[in-house]
Amino acid sequence: MKTNVLRIAAYFLIAHYLLVTAVSFFAKGPPDIARIMITFGILVASVGALFKPRKRGWLVVAAYAVYVLIPTFLNIWPMWASPDRSLSTKLVFSMVLAVIHTPLLVAVVLVFKPANFASFKNPLPGNVP
Repeated sequence: MKTNVLRIAAYFLIAHYLLVTAVSFFAKGPPDIARIMITFGILVASVGALFKPRKRGWLVVAAYAVYVLIPTFLNIWPMWASPDRSLSTKLVFSMVLAVIHTPLLVAVVLVFKPANFASFKNPLPGNVP
């Protein structure tokens, strides 16, 4: 049961990556290809850790979340501090970011739920080669 929930979390991570990548390609200006490739590498490692739970595999999932969310927070604080933008613009932008990052937050909650997190500490027999 625990590994099935971790697989669902892996699917949420993949959905989040595809959503963020699609938004970056449709955004104004060229996307940062190096950042997209680094994020893809971390995604592959975290999905591998979720499909076959290994000790400390949760670190890769946490690294993916941190690597993706830090630029978001660094960009949202100046926007909220800017008096040039209206409150409605700030709220709409924040809601769009919340919708985009919802799959990541769901995946992180599923991974770090105590029952699922225990599978990283003591992998079930047959899950580790």
